[in-house]
Amino acid sequence: MERILIVAGALHIGGAERIAANICCYAHEKQFEFHYVVFEGYENVYGPEIEAHGGKVITIPSPRRGYLRYCQTIADLIRKYRYTTVHSHTQFNSGFNMLIAKLMRVPIRIAHSHTTKTECAVSTAQKLYECLMRHLVRRNATHLMACGIDAGRWMFGKRAFDKRGIVLKNGIDTAACAFSEENRNRLREACGIAEDSYVIGHVGTILPVKNQEFLIRLLPELRKRNPKVLLLLVGGGIEEERTRLETIAQSCGVRDAVMFTGGVSNVNELLSVMDVFAFPSLREGTPLALLEAQANGLPCVVSDRIPKDALLTELVKPLSLETPESWISALLDAKRRDAAKGCEELMTSGYDFREAYQPLYSIYRSEAVVSFSFDDGRGDNAALADSLFSPNRLPMTLNITTGYVDRTCPTEQLPCDKPAMKREDVQRLAAEPEIEIAMHGDRHQNTPEDVSACAGKLREWLALDDNTAFGFASPNSKIAPELLQPDGSDPFCGNVKYIRISYRIRSRKLLRTMLRKAGRVIHLPIFYRIAYHDTIMTECDGKILYSVPVMGDVTVPQILTLVRDCVKRRGALVLMFHSVEPQPAASDVWTWSEEKMRRLCAALLDMQERGVLRVCTSAEQFKLLRERT
Repeated sequence: MERILIVAGALHIGGAERIAANICCYAHEKQFEFHYVVFEGYENVYGPEIEAHGGKVITIPSPRRGYLRYCQTIADLIRKYRYTTVHSHTQFNSGFNMLIAKLMRVPIRIAHSHTTKTECAVSTAQKLYECLMRHLVRRNATHLMACGIDAGRWMFGKRAFDKRGIVLKNGIDTAACAFSEENRNRLREACGIAEDSYVIGHVGTILPVKNQEFLIRLLPELRKRNPKVLLLLVGGGIEEERTRLETIAQSCGVRDAVMFTGGVSNVNELLSVMDVFAFPSLREGTPLALLEAQANGLPCVVSDRIPKDALLTELVKPLSLETPESWISALLDAKRRDAAKGCEELMTSGYDFREAYQPLYSIYRSEAVVSFSFDDGRGDNAALADSLFSPNRLPMTLNITTGYVDRTCPTEQLPCDKPAMKREDVQRLAAEPEIEIAMHGDRHQNTPEDVSACAGKLREWLALDDNTAFGFASPNSKIAPELLQPDGSDPFCGNVKYIRISYRIRSRKLLRTMLRKAGRVIHLPIFYRIAYHDTIMTECDGKILYSVPVMGDVTVPQILTLVRDCVKRRGALVLMFHSVEPQPAASDVWTWSEEKMRRLCAALLDMQERGVLRVCTSAEQFKLLRERT
């Protein structure tokens, strides 16, 4: 299961916060584990809902209490939980989040913009901060995401967003937002709104940028022309701003015609109470409230500063804030028509949550995965883990022949004549979070009995439960077909999670066989890619993982061309190694050069930092394939 860190900052009632919470609430519960970061002193309204869907909310000190402390806290969380994605919703603060995530080698790093530029004056210090954070985001994020084009260009810069940006539609539950006569009557009665009242509704946090004051100042003239007009302001916010708005309403003589609901969780139901939706914001990204209003079939009168990509239906009429008379006419002339049409159009436009969030979930899980699988338990594998893989937090799978390690295997059954790692090495390496210990038989055999003996020793060495299962790399890939596809029974008695065998050829067998052999002499990368193309997996094949044997004469460009093929297909690739030494003998076909291994690891780490692929263990790879299937 992919573990996702969402840096929300706050989870109070609001559009951007609702979107962040929806990511967890609308996801398949078995595919992702979501952790949300909320800053101390900020509301956590959506926390219980997130936790009800299996998420976790973590409260940490605000960045304002010290940026070094904040960065260290984020780094500690990443180190502890080993997130595969960090998704930041905190605007320019995302610069710190992306930098820390990259330093901690998180493969997928998403910065998400929910709004457009501010209308208020910005100090020189703030401009410098924004410039620095924008640079950090562009340099360290693998994905630049926004609710709309305008929001993306403002946050990340036009050139960067046009080149790399992703627009993620603000998904809503269109069915829940649809007009309901029952909700209209029930809630009007609950709120004390007369049946013949004409309700102008607004949904938004009580903030100056939402410009509720504009509507209050229109209200005297609106009520002069229609005395039954009421203004319903839905949303919580800054208490001082609400007090200011109440004072303005009082001075305009319309205080009794303005209703403040505060923060509520049933906005979708309250929309049915309204006769027209008013939205005079000074700036927005792609406002969730406006999408929900259109899904409800409400006629909408909005500021012409709202991005055009939010104007999805004919229900919306954009007007300049400089022409209040046009607003008065539009608000009074608005009429509900076909309520169901708005809902249908929102679904057709791809804003229903069932479709809108799928591109994001695909990003969370769609990167190609590559695993390093080392056979036998050779001593040089332990040295390589200590010198290269562990320092770089690079995952690897060590397939242990237990009889080879503890010297109980007869000489004629030893996998090779090289020195084996020690039992203490296996125990030490098993404690490394990036290293998987798997089986290669006790005496390098493919029988259920040999596998059972191997599993028993590993459980004893690692102090594991008697029911613990392991991956199994089949020695020489000569496992009997009936063991690969058992007819309802498990010949390995629950000891095996998956079985890793050698390469797969599903088509053009003669051509691929010829190119596989030719590629060992003529080191053209294209030969290697075509030869092993079928070995790349995109879905589960029972319990089988296929692998590419990396022979001593294979070059780094050959492997990388296959990796790039895997990336294009968003597939899974297992690279199978035996020994890795500084200067392998030319006659040793199963030993690869340490220098080539370092070059390969550097290339894969670079691709991982760019979010192109993820290096994982074979067990994680198998689990991911099962989830995709």
